[in-house]
Parts: sequence; C-alpha cells; structure tokens
Amino acid sequence: MIPDWGATTLFTQGQYKPEGEVLDHLHQRGVSLEESAIVRVVGDGEHIQHVELADGRQTAIQGLYVAPQVTITSPIVAKLKLETVETPMGTHIKVDEFKESSTAGVFVAGDLSNPMQNGTFAIASGTMAGVAAHRALMFNH
Repeated sequence: MIPDWGATTLFTQGQYKPEGEVLDHLHQRGVSLEESAIVRVVGDGEHIQHVELADGRQTAIQGLYVAPQVTITSPIVAKLKLETVETPMGTHIKVDEFKESSTAGVFVAGDLSNPMQNGTFAIASGTMAGVAAHRALMFNH
C-alpha cells in the first residue's frame, strides 16, 4: 500500500534480505532496498528531515513506518509445549484454521496466533478461537 503514496525505501537494517517472489514484488512496486542500518532519525520532533545510516550516508525521507518484530516472552508457551513459527515480523504460535495449537485442546488467539498484528485480526482470531473451543467442549468430551 505504501508505494501507492510515493517513492518508497525498505530499510532492512541488515536484518532481512527479501528473496524470490517477495523481492520480485518489491521491484515491481518500485521499492528501493537499503541494507545499511538507520542509526539516527533527524527532525524537529514533528517533521522528519532525514535518517543517518551506519555507513555515514544521510537519506531524506518524509515519513517512516516501523515494523518491530514480535517476541513471545510468556513462559506458558514453553510449559504447554506450543509450537511456534518464525516470520520476518517475529514469532507467533502455530495454529490451524480454527486457532487450535499444536497441543490439542489449547486454542490461541490475537497477536500470539497472527503473523501480523492488527486489532481487527485479533478480534476475528478471538472469535474463531472461542467458537472452536466451544465446539471442542461440546463435541469432543
């Protein structure tokens, strides 16, 4: 969506190297790739003027979207032996289409089960997990 608004650079921070179809899609959308890490964002607190890169270059930008990686810190995930999945956006718990985890009878919803964090996705995920858990209680006892 962002390339629709203008020139777009994906700053990978040297942590992510798009390949295959993802790289092809970025090129088709006109997205520039920058592997050198951003070490400083320069602006007046309201407007960004540029970013300074680890290799000493400065790049002018008008906006910056940040995509942090999600890390699961709850010890309950290991205690329940829930299988996880690593993605460019971080770690989430592996679930089936009904939000049941790799441990039968354990349903996972929201940001823990979604590779992309979003309020609407979390609500839909919770609804699916709730319905599936109810069905499991009713029909698998």
